[in-house]
Amino acid sequence: MTGSRRLLSNYMASEGPKVTFGNVEKQGETKGVGDLSINELTIQNISYVKGLKFNLISTSQLCDNGYNVTFSKDICLIRDVKNDKTVLTGRRKKDMYIVDWSSAKEGICLVTKADSNLSWEWHNKLSHLNFKTINKLSRKGLVKGLPEINFKKDHLCDACQKGKQTKVSFKSKEVESSTRPLSLLHLDLFGPVEPTSLSGRRYTLVVVDDYSRYTWTIFLKKKNETEKKLPELMRLIQNEKSLSIQKIRSDRGTEFINYIIIQYCEENGIHHQTSAARTPQQNGVAERRNRTLKEAGRTVLEAAGLPKRFWAEAINTTCYTQNRSLIHKTYKKTPYELWKERKPNVSHFHVFGSKCFILNNGKDYLKPFDPKSDEGIFLGYSATSKAFRILNKRTLVVEESIHVVFEKHPTAQSKEEGESSNSKRDTGKAPSCLPENDKEKIAESNVSPRPAVDSTVSSLPAGDSPTNIPPDPHKIHNHPTLPEDSDEEEEEDDQQIQTNINQTSDIRWLNQHPPQQIIGNIHEGVRTRSAIQKEALFSCFISQIEPKKIEEALLDSDWIQAMQEELNQFERNNVWELVSRPYHQHVIGTKWVFRNKMDEEGTIVKNKARLVAKGYCQEEGIDFDETFAP
Repeated sequence: MTGSRRLLSNYMASEGPKVTFGNVEKQGETKGVGDLSINELTIQNISYVKGLKFNLISTSQLCDNGYNVTFSKDICLIRDVKNDKTVLTGRRKKDMYIVDWSSAKEGICLVTKADSNLSWEWHNKLSHLNFKTINKLSRKGLVKGLPEINFKKDHLCDACQKGKQTKVSFKSKEVESSTRPLSLLHLDLFGPVEPTSLSGRRYTLVVVDDYSRYTWTIFLKKKNETEKKLPELMRLIQNEKSLSIQKIRSDRGTEFINYIIIQYCEENGIHHQTSAARTPQQNGVAERRNRTLKEAGRTVLEAAGLPKRFWAEAINTTCYTQNRSLIHKTYKKTPYELWKERKPNVSHFHVFGSKCFILNNGKDYLKPFDPKSDEGIFLGYSATSKAFRILNKRTLVVEESIHVVFEKHPTAQSKEEGESSNSKRDTGKAPSCLPENDKEKIAESNVSPRPAVDSTVSSLPAGDSPTNIPPDPHKIHNHPTLPEDSDEEEEEDDQQIQTNINQTSDIRWLNQHPPQQIIGNIHEGVRTRSAIQKEALFSCFISQIEPKKIEEALLDSDWIQAMQEELNQFERNNVWELVSRPYHQHVIGTKWVFRNKMDEEGTIVKNKARLVAKGYCQEEGIDFDETFAP
């Protein structure tokens, strides 16, 4: 680069980058590019920088164009890589190397650039190879026949843009944009999740504070519940910190872009930012948090051997632990410490799904010799109390209590427990427990207690009837020793024994059966006659399979009836008219669409057939703007 405009020939004015001099406050502007010729030596592509007092040669640019630059204590040598001849020298003067132009060889061009047309010609010949690779081929002599010049890309190639354009990369921010909590909240929603959670939830709303990375999770039955739950959460956390929310960021889903959310933001002075369409990277904090929660939840479920219906409990627990264990890469603190301004205590943590015992602390009436505690499964931590959440195996109720004793080695489960947990995971079903309240009963459709006989009967294999069980001599203490020659006494003693058995046997109804004695699937509960009759009725008159083609539908009488009902609707409503086809006019065909309609519980209640027009057969400029119903 040079600061003298008169030294340049073939000058072309152009705006370039600014150059900072020794005085940082002073900068020079690149005004154009030209060629410099001294002593029959030509240097091309010289930048004219206004205000520059010295002429400078870039050693990196010389190296890129096939020259080696060697510096010693007193001299600098510039050699051609191909023939190792010295083409230019420089003498050291103080801390600078001054070029000796008298040593320049005749006809040498240090920095040569190709004609624009020649550059693009070779770009096309090499199947639109990028210019960086073309210059490497030329400079290092990797191919024969390629001109030894500097190929320069002076404009965009339309074909390359259409054939090679990729998404813009998203680089991580080097400087944190948030300086306090609640300056920015990241929002996202994931779901629907199958199967539903214990309380019937299918969606999870995830809210992340940008400054601390503290996370909240809210479980929803429907997506539109967001418009109610999100403002409630924002009011709650603003109250907690005595700070106002400045901005929220989400995608363009209707659960976030709706009248209620927009009105709430306007009333409270909150700026709502949204990511561009089909660009989830712009909401990357919430998206990555979703992935972290789901991966951890999936892992703890697999480790505990619990069914998938416990996914909400797993997500809730992992969110609780990660808020107290993840490390913010900038502040080197946990999200809990940044949000609460104190270090978290993790001494009360336990393994999710581990075996424990919960004290029956006056919840049920206990007889003198009934056990004082029940076996349970650890499901996490209470959000409202200083307590653990435990699934009581006897009552099948999720309870919150501090009177819990955990097994010291929760991973060392017995073989029988491992097999039963695997069978539960395979079926994908679990007792329907509600995690919101302190103590909630399970739906009768999932689990119902069955009567059983205590003690002796509980150890019998499945299929034995209690009425056929012979009396156990160890259980009956009033057996007299009968002489064989006394018939009358034998009859009287038999009656006495029978009376004693009836009086001393302790028969009562149990709340829980041993799994090996229950016939059928223990997760289905009691099936009443009316429920079975309803299911049988639907099975008789409704097809369970959706046909993909009309040929498949015509093989099923249920779908034939549904198609006939659709045709009857056309005739009943008089929505069609039979006309002759106009000459040279395109005819829009029709097709059948088959769908099974379900109720709120997912039971198929109706086979629906629709006759629709093939709108994709319309032609632009002829009948493209016409619409048809069905």
